[in-house]
Amino acid sequence: MKLRLPVGAMLSKPVKGAMPIYTVDDSRTPPRYHMQIQSYVSSLAEPSPRAQVEDYLDGMRRKGAAPTVISNAPIAVDNLDGQLLWTSTDLGEGIVAIQGWLVIQIGEFDFLVASALCAGPQFPEARPALEACFASISLEDRRQVASARSERLRRGNAVLGALTPAALRELCTAEPRMYRVYAHDESGREQEIGYYQVTVLAANMSDASGEAQIPHRDDGTGLLVLVQGRTIVNRDTGEFADTESRFWSAFDRSSEAWSSRVTQRGGKNAPRSFAQTGLRAPAGLGNPRQKLLVINADAQSRTREEREWVVPTGIYLSQAETLVLGELLPRDGSCNGDFAYYAFDPRSMQMPQRVETWTPAADGQWMLVTQPGLDEPAEVTLHDSRGRRIRRSEPDGVVTEHCSASEVDRLWKSQGLPSR
Repeated sequence: MKLRLPVGAMLSKPVKGAMPIYTVDDSRTPPRYHMQIQSYVSSLAEPSPRAQVEDYLDGMRRKGAAPTVISNAPIAVDNLDGQLLWTSTDLGEGIVAIQGWLVIQIGEFDFLVASALCAGPQFPEARPALEACFASISLEDRRQVASARSERLRRGNAVLGALTPAALRELCTAEPRMYRVYAHDESGREQEIGYYQVTVLAANMSDASGEAQIPHRDDGTGLLVLVQGRTIVNRDTGEFADTESRFWSAFDRSSEAWSSRVTQRGGKNAPRSFAQTGLRAPAGLGNPRQKLLVINADAQSRTREEREWVVPTGIYLSQAETLVLGELLPRDGSCNGDFAYYAFDPRSMQMPQRVETWTPAADGQWMLVTQPGLDEPAEVTLHDSRGRRIRRSEPDGVVTEHCSASEVDRLWKSQGLPSR
């Protein structure tokens, strides 16, 4: 994407990851605007720019906080359908906030969104500058890019369509796999960041609940990936976070469920717990298009965030499957080139399009290059001849590496860290 920013604008990228956010700030005093630009995956069954804007306004009305609409009109940006909304909100004491929302559809579920915030007195001058910026947006080689994306999704549909119940069932074993997570400090020495253990079992959907006993079933209806680990939050104060997550996917891939609990301990602060649960029920009568429901909860602040997405048919990978993807991909050379699909990202609470490239490496190993978002650098994962993860390298230098539990204990003790 290219655009012409207002004179004096300052561009930054404060949020990275699967769904990055770019910010544009005015350098004047007082500033005329603050703007964010990001990609967005729609949760609507039949998304369009106008439908996205109306869904936003309906949500505000239900909350009893509906703003005053200044204008709400369709707009063409580089021959793409868009909708531009300007609203005002009276904050009291004579303060009026102006919000702008530009929504451009770049794919069936994919949108480019620019949101702007202005103070009332600055809006008459900021509006033409921002609208000129919006009008300058261009997506180079759009047809070529759209064609490439469609082809990657087509290949993703073929790859995911080959994931049979038998293939998922073959992965179920009580043998745990331990991984250490580390990075290098300024002197080049390895510094432990965390560790986690992965166990893959046959289980039922009810076993995904954090309250259930860890299952050992032979007759389970799906794949359960159990992840247990510890992450260092603050090495100086002795704070760390313990995680237990259970990700379940039906063997026929028709449904999924998960629960994840993180408890932060140590230091002078009282323990604090965060939980996330997810559910995708099977399609059926009254549920023709599957929806994914995800809930975040903070026990201490008693807050709850709930989000829902329509799941793209045939090009969606469950949370459990993403954790064992290397074991599910063919290792006979039949998977050529890159492919794409949608998968929920628990950190950003979004459902970005992921791009993967699966290629053979030396000594019978396989390499998976993963782009977690269309605008993000890739992470590289090496797998053994069975497709099991050996080592993952992330763009920020964090390394995840297969090792033994005894080795984790030795490394943590050598650095004075509590591994239990």
